[in-house]
Amino acid sequence: MTAGEDGATRRAMRVQLGVMFAAIVLWQAQGALVAWAAMPAIGTLLLELGAELPSFTRFALVTHRAWGLAPVITSVVAIDVLRRPRPTTAHALAVLVGGALVALSFQTGLLYAVLEPILQGLGKVDNVK
Repeated sequence: MTAGEDGATRRAMRVQLGVMFAAIVLWQAQGALVAWAAMPAIGTLLLELGAELPSFTRFALVTHRAWGLAPVITSVVAIDVLRRPRPTTAHALAVLVGGALVALSFQTGLLYAVLEPILQGLGKVDNVK
């Protein structure tokens, strides 16, 4: 935000920034909640099927409970940006992009952690025939 902006424009930009931060935090929270709810059952299922778990799947099974810290940390940093009298565009953009990358990594990481052992198992079944 530049120094020449009036109060109404700054407020509008702050509201827009707050909405974007909220969307990013909710996206992260969704990924963390899905991991928290589903990973134990998925891990049990994969082990009962005798699937060889890739290293990323094992990593996700061990760390999924800590994924809930990401939305909390992003919220704290976002509040810091919003509380500043004149937040810099670079700082706000860094928080938005960083938060979005974490949320995207949760989403794609969950898919990979679940689907990779299943696809490996299907490949082994296909090779047996």
